[in-house]
Amino acid sequence: MSLLENASLLHKAIPRSRRQGTSSAGLTDEVPFLYNKKKFLNIKIKKGMYMDSNIKTKPKQHRAKTVLIILTHSCNLSCSYCYEHHKNAEKMSKEMAKEIIEKEMLEHDGLDREFEFFGGEPFLEFEMVKELYDFLNNRKWDKRWIVQFTTNGVLVHGEIQKWLKERSNNIRLGLSADGTPEMHNANRSNSYDSIDFAFFAAMGTDIKMTVSTETLPHLSEGIIHLHKLGFTSIGANLAFGIDWSDDANVAVFSSELMKLADFYLENPDVHPSDILNMPIDTIYPGTRSYATRFCSAGVELAAYEIDGTCYPCHTFAPISAGPEIAKKALDIEFVDKISLDEFDEKCRQCIVASICPNCYGINFSTTGSIYSKDDSYCRMLKVQFLVNANFRYRQYLAGMLYLKPENEYRLLNNIALIQQLEV
Repeated sequence: MSLLENASLLHKAIPRSRRQGTSSAGLTDEVPFLYNKKKFLNIKIKKGMYMDSNIKTKPKQHRAKTVLIILTHSCNLSCSYCYEHHKNAEKMSKEMAKEIIEKEMLEHDGLDREFEFFGGEPFLEFEMVKELYDFLNNRKWDKRWIVQFTTNGVLVHGEIQKWLKERSNNIRLGLSADGTPEMHNANRSNSYDSIDFAFFAAMGTDIKMTVSTETLPHLSEGIIHLHKLGFTSIGANLAFGIDWSDDANVAVFSSELMKLADFYLENPDVHPSDILNMPIDTIYPGTRSYATRFCSAGVELAAYEIDGTCYPCHTFAPISAGPEIAKKALDIEFVDKISLDEFDEKCRQCIVASICPNCYGINFSTTGSIYSKDDSYCRMLKVQFLVNANFRYRQYLAGMLYLKPENEYRLLNNIALIQQLEV
């Protein structure tokens, strides 16, 4: 018996009498559901049910600025989708890196610091990493700090593992891993067997999974595989620089996301990947005039290239964008709140415009504007929103959501709105 069929056995946060909509029976068979002319819901929202005017957002606690320090352009892998097209053998000097750290730690902005040692592959410069960590740790600062790494994991064995374990209270790890051995090896230079996944899982590492056209048909399998290895925080995104807009990709993506939704419904204790955890309950149609920031590029995020030049984020830096685009990026004015008026017309009129994920660096590289999204991703993002709405509604029917009445109404209203997206 499926979770949804056995919903009566679950704790009901919302009485059945307040629930609206059709039974979810058969939903999982409608793959890809986008090409089934039926709507996956039948929600009728009464006038006045939508209540957002008095909802306040709580201020962030312990705000921090992320500082990416690109220690090296070198990498020991050659990943098929890598967006760092301008790598070379150059690296940052230790003196330059210390100057950056000191400058950031002495800045009077009221923000703590999250230093991310970046690359290329940062552990190619392990000796520098150790010295920079000691530089931070052996001084008294007025700010709190933490050190982060994004690594391919190949070099993280022996001495490096021991060093990371001993400093685990001040270190956060991010691992690039693309799913099953077959998926990972297809994208990432046959490196799967060189990674100690058990170590990273034990360290509570965040996984960054990137999907290529070759691995798209196995997306759900890949994420489920990483969960079975012990990872709880799994981010997944489509590779940049690929035209994803054709019907075949749309169909496969919708099918894979629906399979993944089925998995999470059958395994409610597993935290969903962020690919199925979009903030659809935060749409404020007609009342929100700004877009949510999904990154803090240029505001609470800075990226220092090996020569010490500070860019809004690493996607604007020469290693990713190339020297010409990087130079233009230095003149961009970033603001904390992005007005929807800044978007082009197609985005501004979209139902999900205020919460649509945006990589400002990729936008700028492909369209010349941080506010104009590359059209090749648009259809796939709409698929993602539709499946997220489907998934959230099925969670709701199964009693898996704990909602106050006003939040329940808002969620149902937003799900109904998302159904209007045309793919």
